[in-house]
Amino acid sequence: MLYLFTKSQRKRLKYPFGPILRKVPRGLRGSRIISIGDIATLSLLKGRIRPFLAVFDFRTRRRKLDKKRRKTLEKSFDSFYLANNPPGFLSSSVIKIAKEAMKDGGSVVIDGEEDLTLLAFMKFARKEDIFIYGMPGLGFCLVEGKKGKRIAESFIKKAKRVASAPRAENP
Repeated sequence: MLYLFTKSQRKRLKYPFGPILRKVPRGLRGSRIISIGDIATLSLLKGRIRPFLAVFDFRTRRRKLDKKRRKTLEKSFDSFYLANNPPGFLSSSVIKIAKEAMKDGGSVVIDGEEDLTLLAFMKFARKEDIFIYGMPGLGFCLVEGKKGKRIAESFIKKAKRVASAPRAENP
């Protein structure tokens, strides 16, 4: 099953859910940090902060990561979950994996697009969790767990459930 968001929800998803930061803050240690996106995860690792859970797709701005950055991600995590998520949707399989991964930590590699998966992981947030995800051209957005949980539950509750993604039309 897939979750399809309404037009107004999709518009809202383009705006940050929390403060925008130019750089990843240094004082994040001690919290469970969940990074969504390749660049957010790489930035944390560069700052010597290893996220409790990292979600990425080996792509940035719809282009494959270069080999060096891909290797950094692969070497930084011992366990990988694999999940499929079509662009523009949130899949129920990602929600199922998110529930497990939010208990165990590690990393989740998304086949498809990881942008909307933020909602799946926030759905299972703990109060002390901190989510960091990229906002292209702006920096990073930081969302605390309690707020993230409320946001995710609201979005998912209002989303339309569909059996499959519509086929792309042939030109």
